[in-house]
Amino acid sequence: MTHTHSPKKRLIKLSGLQSEECALRIEKALAKLDTIDLVEVSFESATATITGADAKGVVNTIEAMGFGAQLEQDLSAIEAQEIEELGQLIKRRTSYAIAGIMLGLCLWLFGEQITDSFVLRGAGWATLAMMLMSGEHIYKAGFKAIKTLTPNKESAAAVLTSVAWLYSMVGLYLPSIFAEGTHRIYFETCVIVIGLVNVGQVLSMRARLKAYLSAA
Repeated sequence: MTHTHSPKKRLIKLSGLQSEECALRIEKALAKLDTIDLVEVSFESATATITGADAKGVVNTIEAMGFGAQLEQDLSAIEAQEIEELGQLIKRRTSYAIAGIMLGLCLWLFGEQITDSFVLRGAGWATLAMMLMSGEHIYKAGFKAIKTLTPNKESAAAVLTSVAWLYSMVGLYLPSIFAEGTHRIYFETCVIVIGLVNVGQVLSMRARLKAYLSAA
């Protein structure tokens, strides 16, 4: 496309990206704008690099999709803040991953030895608490993606663990609806899946942090 203006290269910092699919959605949406010549969106660095005149329009388009966007002014100051926030997020998600996987392993190793229904129900509610504490961001992103008809890995994890937990709890509170010996409990699956998704997100964020530090 031809423009009469002199194209300017701009860098836009993004927030709220949960996966590569989010970056791809933004890139496709921005590529449709007539005022933009070139678009490159990176999930690793959480940035959008654009060449064109309408930077404000780009920011509005990204925000309308439910993501955060900030046109760079003081790049060094913003990157320093981003690095600090990313480091804190990595620590938090790492602790979530460890806690979830450890609980899942304990349930897997010792869960079959528990036969008291009251104790099993307690374990179920404890599992739900861990799922929500360590995976709140996964459920929000996953179900939001389903709502917008753009399901992703977080959507699969959110649906799988929700169904597994509900199935397990229904069998504990209403055992008569299942044939004897056919009902299984999947509490360990729920927390381990959420833990592994957190591990994947931590690895992606560590790659992003490495990119920031190498560019600093």
